[in-house]
Amino acid sequence: LKPLPHVKAGNDLRGSIPWEMGYLTELRVISLSSNQITGTVPQTFMELKKLDKLRLQINSLEGNLDILCNENIVNDIQADCLGGNVRCSCCSVCCKLNGQCFQQ
Repeated sequence: LKPLPHVKAGNDLRGSIPWEMGYLTELRVISLSSNQITGTVPQTFMELKKLDKLRLQINSLEGNLDILCNENIVNDIQADCLGGNVRCSCCSVCCKLNGQCFQQ
């Protein structure tokens, strides 16, 4: 079984992010933007030591993503941190719920 370096899914995912994704330790990029994902980012994402990019914008997520930055887990995060229910003081790009995004 080959390591999985990235996950990209768009426009039709619903529900929450599976906690099992956090055990795909070779992941470098997770791109789940422009879906209908709800809930929080799983705590198991703390195990993704090789993750470099996390794209979560234009969803209905909530919670605090700062721990991923504070622990140097992810270098580049994009999320709905302007007017949504996501807190991320370290995001490289913050988006409004209407999809309008801004570099931080």
